[in-house]
This record gives sequence, C-alpha cells and structure tokens, in this order.
Amino acid sequence: MNMMRRGVSPIVATVLLIIIAVAAGVLIWVWLHGFASKNPTVQPVLNEKIRIDSVQINYNSKGYNVTVFVRNIGGVTANITAVYLYDPATGTVIKSNTSVGVTIAPGQVIELYKAITLAKLTSGYEYGVKVVTKDGVTATYTFIAP
Repeated sequence: MNMMRRGVSPIVATVLLIIIAVAAGVLIWVWLHGFASKNPTVQPVLNEKIRIDSVQINYNSKGYNVTVFVRNIGGVTANITAVYLYDPATGTVIKSNTSVGVTIAPGQVIELYKAITLAKLTSGYEYGVKVVTKDGVTATYTFIAP
C-alpha cells in the first residue's frame, strides 16, 4: 500500500500560530481588565486612623469618670461612635458607651469627657479602653487604675 504523507504548509502553520497568539492575548487582556476593574481606586477607610493619646481617671462621690483623649492621625475626618472599657486579660467588656457621635478633623485632638462612668475601679488593676469609628477603625489603650 502506497500512502503519500503530506505535512501542513509553512504558510498555514504561520497563520495558525498567529491566530492562537492573538486569541491568548485577548483572553489575558479580558482577565486583567476584569481583575483591575474590581479593585476600587479610592479607599477612604484606609485613610482613617485614630490614636488614643492618654486616659484620665477622675473620682467623685458618684464613682469614676474615664476621660479619653483621641487624636486623628489620618487624612480624613473620623466619626467616633463608641468607647469601650474592657479587661485586657479576658477581653470582657466592662462598660460601654455606644452613643458618642463626635467627629475629629485630621490632626485634631479631642477630649471625650466622661466617655465612661462607672461605680468602681480596682486600684492597681489593668484596664483597656477601645475607641471605634463609624467605619470600624479602632484604637486601644491600656492603663493601670490609680
């Protein structure tokens, strides 16, 4: 049996390689374009940063007042919504104030006077204060009760 073997001509092979390369390029472009469009260009939450500079404890006949000094170290205005007093050893919240509603401009320091009021603090015991913004950015500070 006499069979003739013939290959693909060089022109057809070159055209096929060009079509495959163009199709692969289009698929990669579509994938990268879809990936890039899903990432937001502006993320204001990442620009919001706060820090607790200090905590002041005052005692009066009704109990203890915890005053918190908060600094906005970010690039956007921060809206403080809550302050928590907690036990850092266990993470248990001792007292909270979720109706703060104070805004801080970038670079500004505010005094959250009587942010937390409570009847008793154990002298020499470590406590933590956590301040939370509307966007969920937090700052914590630990102190020893006087």
